[in-house]
Amino acid sequence: MKAGFAGALMALLAGIGMAQQGGFDKAAMLRELDKLEQSHKDKVTAEQKSVGDGLGKALSSTKSLLDLYEDAVFATKFEGGKKDNTEFKKWKSAQDDTLKADDFQAALALHANYLHLTFLRASGEDEGKLNEALLQHVLKVWAAESKFDLRKRTNAELLDRPVTQGVLARHFHLGQKLGGPQEGEKTKEQDKTWEWSPANTDGMLDRTVFPFLRAKKSPALIQLWDKRIVNETLRAKRQGLNDKATQFTQQTLPKLNWQRARDLVLLGREAEGFSTMIETLRQHTNLAEFDMYAKELRDLLAAGETKSAEKTE
Repeated sequence: MKAGFAGALMALLAGIGMAQQGGFDKAAMLRELDKLEQSHKDKVTAEQKSVGDGLGKALSSTKSLLDLYEDAVFATKFEGGKKDNTEFKKWKSAQDDTLKADDFQAALALHANYLHLTFLRASGEDEGKLNEALLQHVLKVWAAESKFDLRKRTNAELLDRPVTQGVLARHFHLGQKLGGPQEGEKTKEQDKTWEWSPANTDGMLDRTVFPFLRAKKSPALIQLWDKRIVNETLRAKRQGLNDKATQFTQQTLPKLNWQRARDLVLLGREAEGFSTMIETLRQHTNLAEFDMYAKELRDLLAAGETKSAEKTE
């Protein structure tokens, strides 16, 4: 250890001596720097391809996905052992029913797919393609929710925590390469344009998809709002006549309708948007946001009158 340190120190001092004597070649150093940067870039590209290929292959079939999951569990929880060791066999035997369950397999597929999307985002995927893929993921989550209980503990472990902290991300050594909150961290400001939990479709829409469609002023914005409201309504019905269902009808649904109406105004469909807004206020005078919504509507109407006056002048 001491000899290695001494050697490094001597090399550093020799470099300083050459610099002081004017004996180093700046052009040669720049050429070496170019090579080092290219080597690093090639390494990152190769790593990205390896991860992308691995996730893509896993998503091609249920068997491949389960094989990857088992490999990930083995690599992260039984490090240094062999797959035929007693502890891993015990784990696999205990998890046999879970691994075969349709709801677990659906949750695992959603987890892996969302990790792939998050990886593509970190790799600089085209914004339009990424948003389209994210929208397809949202639809997959909605479909899975209608068939399976994704809130079961084994499924929630895959879907409720940040995908960056999941067993597959740890297996691929992605960690901070994906951005987002690491273990024990809160979401940083620069990461708030992306949802990190694989099944939180509200976050995916509100943080990424809706802002993208608004910026494009795309008619698809309202179509997606309609799908979201239908899905949220069906979800509330599945929960039955309980406090959550009542909360949805009296609080959540009016808020969703208001946000949809706001986007109608943005897209130039003012008559429809304003009508929905005033109707929401008529029917829900007890809304906690009533005063804020009333002020917003008043401001929007005043802005519309100002624009009309400017056109007539």
